[in-house]
Amino acid sequence: MEDKPTQNLKNLSVTVAIPTCYGNISLIKTVESIRASIETPIEHIIVIADRTEVSPQIRDRLLEFGVEFYWNDTPGSYGKKVMQMLRMCVTDIFILTCDDIIFDKKAVAEIKKTFHSDTSVTLVASTVRPLLPSKTFIEGVLGQNVRIPGRISRLWNSGDNYLAASGRCMSFRTEHMRKFRDFTNILSSDAYFYFENRRLGGRMRLSEDSTVFNRPPQSVRDQIGPSSRYQISEQDITPFFDFDISTDYKIPMVTAWRVVLSELFQRPIKTTLYLCIFIYTRLHRQPIEKTSQLLWDTEVSTKNI
Repeated sequence: MEDKPTQNLKNLSVTVAIPTCYGNISLIKTVESIRASIETPIEHIIVIADRTEVSPQIRDRLLEFGVEFYWNDTPGSYGKKVMQMLRMCVTDIFILTCDDIIFDKKAVAEIKKTFHSDTSVTLVASTVRPLLPSKTFIEGVLGQNVRIPGRISRLWNSGDNYLAASGRCMSFRTEHMRKFRDFTNILSSDAYFYFENRRLGGRMRLSEDSTVFNRPPQSVRDQIGPSSRYQISEQDITPFFDFDISTDYKIPMVTAWRVVLSELFQRPIKTTLYLCIFIYTRLHRQPIEKTSQLLWDTEVSTKNI
């Protein structure tokens, strides 16, 4: 049974961790939005980068925002970079996000309020919404890939489900996350974090008041990679757990169809086209040899924030 934390919850300290293999201007915009947070201080922002060289101009801007920047000469997996940052973390809360996310000004404060309101909560998932306005028509269509799963996840089991646990912004009690097993070689880290949190007796809560924004892909081609990786998620992480996770992957169809029908009514053209793209990405899934690689190609159109 998980021990309840003893620290003064009103003074929870925060580290925001950003692993990246594509440190361009989108990273600066992400950090800028984090530093614009209100109602709470952000003690540390850590960035660990590899693969794509970060320009001196970007590094200088990161330093201006008080970012602790580290470069790995040897490229490593997403999980490797996250574990590095977790070892560096000295705060109560460890917020994990991406290099192409825009934080609402109250997002971090709402994360802290969620932890403060319930000492048994060890993982807080933020609500993800598509960044507007869309830059292309296809991006607007693929925004449904954020809206539809997001609405389903909020209705399903009061938001406690793997679908709500999005790596675009997940927050942990640091000492609880330190108990996680080595996830260096995990492909489906979002789902793994959700189930590992449960395995250790932790609780997840979805915060509808903590909002972050993500740019959907601007082409169908850039949607195929993430879709392919999502499709092997259950297969990827099942061997790591001695309890049956298959039932947790069964999205309640009544809820799903309610959401889809609602979206068809509100956005008929975009939702219809999105459903066509959804089917297309299933029919054109990348081969397992490519999907299972720890270092994959970045979908760069999502970085255009």
